[in-house]
Amino acid sequence: MDEEGSISDYLAIAEAITQKKDWREALDSVMAIVRSVFMFDNLALYLSENEKSNLTEIVYARAVGRGQSAGPDAAWGEEIAA
Repeated sequence: MDEEGSISDYLAIAEAITQKKDWREALDSVMAIVRSVFMFDNLALYLSENEKSNLTEIVYARAVGRGQSAGPDAAWGEEIAA
């Protein structure tokens, strides 16, 4: 990737984040931009209940590419998040 491509990608990500009112819509847009330069099949965002608890809640999950056909059977990173 050349420097000019990197800058335009960063600008596209910044625009996607600032132009969307809903954070989920913004993440959908960011995923599309990032996937054009970085290959991944799914993305999951976990929030921890608190620092002392191992309980996590998934607040965002999207399957793209090969992940779409795997759906719920795909590895979503629960082991890493816990």
